[in-house]
Amino acid sequence: VGPPHLRRYLRYAAGTDDSLGRPLQRLREELLSTEAFRQWLRLCTGLEPRSPRSAEIRRFRPGLDYTVAARAPTAEGDDYELDVTMMFVARGAEAAEQWASEEVGGFDSYLEADDERDESVEAQEVYRGSDEGPLVNLPATCNALALVMRDAKTLRFVKYLSRDAPSSRVDVIMSYGVDAPEGSSGEEGEGEGAVEAAADVHA
Repeated sequence: VGPPHLRRYLRYAAGTDDSLGRPLQRLREELLSTEAFRQWLRLCTGLEPRSPRSAEIRRFRPGLDYTVAARAPTAEGDDYELDVTMMFVARGAEAAEQWASEEVGGFDSYLEADDERDESVEAQEVYRGSDEGPLVNLPATCNALALVMRDAKTLRFVKYLSRDAPSSRVDVIMSYGVDAPEGSSGEEGEGEGAVEAAADVHA
């Protein structure tokens, strides 16, 4: 999937004869897209997720793939979205340590948008350790479900996956339109990027 100045990764197409993609397609259709799962999201987050706006099954390969910091293509105006990400990477203590270090990439990062500069690779260079750093980073974790609410001015990207990474990163991602709850960071910071990590559930 391209264009390469914004993203590069493999996307699973329904009906493709792929031993990895087919089980993930079933996971998306038989669990993540069900009304029962949306009800669980309501109970877990206190939000009211509407119908999914987008859904993808992706694979990021070591030494090749990434996405560049950008606003969600489905986000509009003062709208909020709930990002649902089910991810899979290599297991094991050594692999987990590498993913957690963030040195091999493959993690999700959420950044506040700066209207005075382009949404580009430049934004990715402030993802750690400064006042202009990320709102939240989510290291790649095997068999983990991440839930993040963000507003339309919050950027998201998957850091370039180093060739030294223990494995590919495979995920199922979905986004739901939601209303910001009372007292959320989004309501307090008018015009500023807002993000709330609702949960990181390990199966």
